[in-house]
Amino acid sequence: MGTIGIQYRGEPRHHRRSHNQIKTKHMNQETAQQIALTVMKQKTIGIEIECYIPSEHRHDIDAAFTAQVNYNRERWNTTTRPYWKGIPDGSLNNPPRGYQGFEMIMPPLMPSEAFKQLERVLEVLNRYGAKVRKCCGLHVHCDAQGFTPKRLQYALNHYVKSEKAIDCLMPLTRRGDQEAMPSHKRYCRSTKEILDTAIDGGRIRAGGYLRYRKLNLTSFAKHGTLEYRHHGATLDFGKIVAWAAFCQSSTERCRTLVTRTESYNNPMHNVLLAVKWATHNLDGTLDPVNDASRVLIEYVIARMDHFGFGAKAPRIG
Repeated sequence: MGTIGIQYRGEPRHHRRSHNQIKTKHMNQETAQQIALTVMKQKTIGIEIECYIPSEHRHDIDAAFTAQVNYNRERWNTTTRPYWKGIPDGSLNNPPRGYQGFEMIMPPLMPSEAFKQLERVLEVLNRYGAKVRKCCGLHVHCDAQGFTPKRLQYALNHYVKSEKAIDCLMPLTRRGDQEAMPSHKRYCRSTKEILDTAIDGGRIRAGGYLRYRKLNLTSFAKHGTLEYRHHGATLDFGKIVAWAAFCQSSTERCRTLVTRTESYNNPMHNVLLAVKWATHNLDGTLDPVNDASRVLIEYVIARMDHFGFGAKAPRIG
C-alpha cells in the first residue's frame, strides 16, 4: 500500500493525556462485546498475561480463579489446555519483595467469551495486588488455521511494514529491537531482521531466533496460531481488548496478498486502513467503519499522544 495524503495532528506536550487518561477506563464489557461482534471475526484468540503475584496470596488467588473461570494451576509447560492455566514464570527475574513470577494463560476462545472471562480474571489479579514491570509481556495468539507458507510470508510483510507505527503505541522497552533492554532480556525483537530468513523452502525455521520476535511464527507449527509479543504486560481490561482486536485484525489482513516493500515507515493512518478499521476521507482523515472501530482508533490516537508521537497520529473525520 502506497502512502496516501494524510493529515497529522499534533498537540503541545502539556496537552498530552496523562497515563491515567489512557487507561481506557470507559472500556466496559458492553463496549468490548461490540468490538468482539462488529470488529473482530468469529475465530479463536488466546491471551497470556505475565505478572507478579504476592506469594502469601497464591492459594487465595487460585481459589478465586477457580470460582470465576475453568482454571488449573500447573507446572511450567507449553501445552494448549481447554481451560485457563496458571504457571510459574521463571523468565521474570528479580520479582518485587514477597512476589513471584506468574503467567495466566487463556484457552482458545471466541472473542466475545474471551472478553467476558478476561474481565473476571483481571478482577482477581487486581484485587490481590498483582504487579507488572517492564520485563513482563502480554502475548496474544490468533487463529491462523489454513495459513500456507505464502500467507505466513504475507504476515511477515505486513508486520515489517507496520512495526515502526506500532512502536508508537509502546513504551521504549518494547520498541525497535528493545534497545533499552539488556540483550538477554529481549523477548520481542524486531521482526524486520527475519523477513527473508524465517521461511525456508516452505517451512518455518525453529528456535528462539524466531520465537522471541514481535510477531512469532513458530507458534504456528505447534498451535496453529500467530503470536503477537509486541505489547508490554498490563492488567488493564481496555488495553488488552484493544490490542487483541488489533492483533486479530492484522492476522485477517494477511489472508490476502501483502506485498514486500523497501519502506518500513508505513504510517499508522495506513495501518488502520489495512486492518479495515476505517476508510479514507478525501481530506486525509479516517472514517471509522462503525462505533466500535471509532473507540479503538481513538484509543490508538491517545496512546500515540501519550508516548510523544501525537504529530504522527491519524485524524478522525
